[in-house]
Amino acid sequence: VDLAASARAFWQLLKHGRIVSGSSTVTMQLMNLADRRPRSWFNKLRQMELARGWEKKHSKREILEAYFNYLPYGGKLYGVEAAARYYFGRSASELNFAECTLLAGIPQRPNRFRPDRHPEAARRRQKTVLEMLVRRKLLTAGEALNGTTEKVDASTTLADGEYTPESFS
Repeated sequence: VDLAASARAFWQLLKHGRIVSGSSTVTMQLMNLADRRPRSWFNKLRQMELARGWEKKHSKREILEAYFNYLPYGGKLYGVEAAARYYFGRSASELNFAECTLLAGIPQRPNRFRPDRHPEAARRRQKTVLEMLVRRKLLTAGEALNGTTEKVDASTTLADGEYTPESFS
């Protein structure tokens, strides 16, 4: 729980009269995924309390694993393993880099980025994920390009994009 971020978000809400930025940590987002309630300051405080309890009982690795297991991936799919099995017919541990980066983009807007229903949108989102990784210097432009050219073995034919190394510079 990031109290400074929570205070900042509250101050911005008071100043602008609307939500300008968020303050949720991964643990708080996990609590929200596990216990859906309408947005309110009372529920945000409840979420913070639940998150603090989880952080005392679980390691960061356990929290992240639980988070990935609760993330929505479109329709009634929850968790990266379920998404891998549904979209690619195999375990997440067996996916290639391109398939992993495609899945990484889905949770932002799960039904909009479903590769079985919106392959072009899923590929555009994949490219955005790769661009973010390059900007953060977690990948080189060449590695990002490999993520768009590597075969994605999905149950549907995903749209191919025209990508060059300059796309990721």
